[in-house]
Amino acid sequence: SVFFSLNPRTNIATVAELREVLGKNLDKAIKQLDEFAVGDPLTAAELQMVLAQSLYELGRYPQAVTLMEKVVEIRSKELGEKDELTLKSLGVLAQSYHSNYQHVEAGPIYKMLYETAKAKFGEDDLRTLDRAHDLAAWYIDTGDSKRAIPLFEDTLKRRKAKLGEKDPATLATMN
Repeated sequence: SVFFSLNPRTNIATVAELREVLGKNLDKAIKQLDEFAVGDPLTAAELQMVLAQSLYELGRYPQAVTLMEKVVEIRSKELGEKDELTLKSLGVLAQSYHSNYQHVEAGPIYKMLYETAKAKFGEDDLRTLDRAHDLAAWYIDTGDSKRAIPLFEDTLKRRKAKLGEKDPATLATMN
């Protein structure tokens, strides 16, 4: 279990120590999942995604990337590249790449997810606005403010109209 050895009476004194123990336990869970290979590839992918997101939240971006690449591969093969779960996995993979400073890998995914959402849901849909925000943030982080600023401005205008000025997503775009 990921929570093995998390006895409150142990000497885990800091958040950093807790993160380290959790990270090691996640590493063990990943190895066990690989060793026992769940019979259903989609179930395995779902479990791997949960583990990858946990690794991501612990700041273990390289491990999250490796696991998310597996998830995307399985879901693409089993469900197709345009399936909603595959696209969700690609979004998590792009964020993992981005956080791991793998901007070259993240960019094409962000662009594809934005274009796919825009075509599928329209420009004012919240999913499209989330993808636009992610892409604009990636542009900023890669030094492309000429593309980022207009995309942020358009996303902000649409979020204000759809969600209001005090909504957390609107405020995130304002930031």
